[in-house]
Amino acid sequence: MIQQETKEVIQTSNNVEKYIDNQKESVKATVFSFTDILSSVENITPLIKSTSDYVTEMVEYKDETISKIESVNQIAGENLAVVEEVSSSSEELSASSEEVASASEKLSLLAEELKKL
Repeated sequence: MIQQETKEVIQTSNNVEKYIDNQKESVKATVFSFTDILSSVENITPLIKSTSDYVTEMVEYKDETISKIESVNQIAGENLAVVEEVSSSSEELSASSEEVASASEKLSLLAEELKKL
């Protein structure tokens, strides 16, 4: 009976030792996994910073582009006003030219009538 109990204690002890060895391996694997995760986080931090810098730069370019578009829009508006003014002046000049042509024709007719007298 003592021998049987001794065998059981030795077997239980061996089982516990195997269980502890398995747990040690699990802990080592867990430590390795966390070390790998930490390394990945450390490696991604500069990439996040770089991405943030690029986004900031893109926002600056966007703001600059919008500013230039607004300037072009303002200039286009001013040009439109000038074109409308030139068009109006051109119409007035055309009307004046027609009046001068009409007056010239009347003057020519009057001169012809004066020649007949």
